Amino acid sequence: MKKYIELKLNHLVMRGFEHSRSNGACLVMFHGFTGNKMETNRMFLNIDKMLDFTDISTLRFDWFGHGESDLDFSELDVELLLKQGQKIINYAKNIYRKVYVLGFSMGGAVAMNLLDLEPDKLILISPAINMYDITINNYRNNQMLNEGLVDLRGFCLSKNFVESFKKLHYKKPISCYKKPVLLIHGTKDQSVPIELSRSLSQGVNLIKFIEIDGADHGYGRYQYMETINQSIKQFLT
Repeated sequence: MKKYIELKLNHLVMRGFEHSRSNGACLVMFHGFTGNKMETNRMFLNIDKMLDFTDISTLRFDWFGHGESDLDFSELDVELLLKQGQKIINYAKNIYRKVYVLGFSMGGAVAMNLLDLEPDKLILISPAINMYDITINNYRNNQMLNEGLVDLRGFCLSKNFVESFKKLHYKKPISCYKKPVLLIHGTKDQSVPIELSRSLSQGVNLIKFIEIDGADHGYGRYQYMETINQSIKQFLT
């Protein structure tokens, strides 16, 4: 059964969808920077539909400042995203026997910083471990608005949000994680170079690394999405 769901974090409301199925496991999906709970090319929606064949439930929310969740984008920082991610995972753990976490792009960066919550499996799709570089370049190269904000394709990007990405860690959390990891990355990704994932994968236990030849950051072809879906299906079942 698919239902609209709201979770509260203090006075803030996050909004998303929970699709409950029967096998006692749930895949939590974290979307990317300026994305939403459906993601590019309906990636998350397609993953959810694919999981009908496995009876694995799904849970996907808009980050604060994104989609339908509370706050303006200008009010965000990484600490708030981490608290939101923790709230979502703990919600899933209270209901489901097993909880898997999928992070796309920025969502992957956030997911790697929540591994102390010990999800049963981790899926990373083009994890943006270069989020500080991405955001500082956007901050420097877009139109300045009032009060130190920058116009990022209609989003108001703050310097505080940019600087807060320095708080995230990547190599150590994932190298200490002892459960299965699926890492997917396109060879033509211009936002998050594939070399970053190649380096990240070194020394990680139980990792399956899939390079999708020719794929960009948004996986803008049907065959790329099919590879993602089938890889996730095999990994989770």
